[in-house]
Amino acid sequence: MRLTCISCMKREEVKARTLVNWFYFSDSGDVTHIYKYENSKETDVDGPFKGRLVWNGSKDLQDLSIVILNVTLNDSGLYQCQVSREFDFRFFTPTFSITKNISLTVKEKGQCLTFFTLLGGRVWIFDKFVNQFSIINF
Repeated sequence: MRLTCISCMKREEVKARTLVNWFYFSDSGDVTHIYKYENSKETDVDGPFKGRLVWNGSKDLQDLSIVILNVTLNDSGLYQCQVSREFDFRFFTPTFSITKNISLTVKEKGQCLTFFTLLGGRVWIFDKFVNQFSIINF
């Protein structure tokens, strides 16, 4: 299941140090730091997602997404992508930060799992049994 986090930079030729932290907020309210990407170094943080997260972002670091492997019912909850950029203009280094929230509900349906995620004003549904996406706009 891909958790999409997009943070566009206006000018690609400007050098920037990018730090991305992913957090998981369980339905019970627990917060867990699950993934870190800094200066081309990926860190799969210890915890319930260890070994199940894969970086799926772009080389230009405008797409900062991750993928959850072997999704289970316990993966339902709120995911948060925190992006921090420090730009390098030689004598001036402004910073930019943004936080994106993604809600994921995993429901069992017979022998298959159906994934629901809210992204960009749409509900994306993936039905593992039929390997098909459905999109609901709202």
